Amino acid sequence: MKKFKLLALLILPMSFFGQNNFFITESKGLFGVLDEKGREIVTPKYEQIDAFGTIHKNWAVVTLNNKVGLIDSDGNELLKVSYDQINKFGEFKEDWVLITKDGKKGFINNKGVIVVNPIYDDIKFFNQKFVGLAQVSLNGKHGFIDSSGLLIIDVVYDKIGNFGTYQKNWLDVTKDGKIGFIDDNLKVVIEPQYEAIEEFGLRKNKWALVKKDNLYGFIDMQGIEVVKTVFEKISPISEKFKERDITNKTKNAIVSLTN
Repeated sequence: MKKFKLLALLILPMSFFGQNNFFITESKGLFGVLDEKGREIVTPKYEQIDAFGTIHKNWAVVTLNNKVGLIDSDGNELLKVSYDQINKFGEFKEDWVLITKDGKKGFINNKGVIVVNPIYDDIKFFNQKFVGLAQVSLNGKHGFIDSSGLLIIDVVYDKIGNFGTYQKNWLDVTKDGKIGFIDDNLKVVIEPQYEAIEEFGLRKNKWALVKKDNLYGFIDMQGIEVVKTVFEKISPISEKFKERDITNKTKNAIVSLTN
């Protein structure tokens, strides 16, 4: 009778863990699973077994030696117990779940297949324009992956800005201290080459002052350098200078910015 009571304590109905036709077993401080027919589908080998269905239907997170993995309701180990963290589905993408291994992040899909290897320092979805795409970071550099996990913008940028800072459909990017632009089709409009770029329209309508190699010029809203960066200074002309003979021999020209 005493043995029966002990057994009752060591075999817990799975309803406690989310399903009423499974049982959790315990042996030597480790846990396993019996199915509804009493068959042992998971031998006691985990320090913890979470409820099935917590992160995905018929899946359970298992823990051993401070690492986590995944098993299904047949006892198959979908994901080896070697991960730091497994998030919930839908937090980043509907049918993906974020996983972390040795501090690096990646994704698995709803079939338990790794779609993005855990190699990135950070992953965040960029929902301003690139709905369904993720910004990824590695060693201080940034890029983008698409909804299939494919890297479509190389992880080479020091900084990725925001849409609308310069133009509605342009995203400013910085590489090796130089600024350029990507459009909302993920095409490079201007390769990163400028040390500084002013807002459009500050000095002339639809133009922006740019600085390259400490010299100044202008780009238009198509990204074309309409005034080459060859001047040491570009300033609006004032009334008293209108009659003056202006040259660029010293590369210190004053350019008329009237429309």
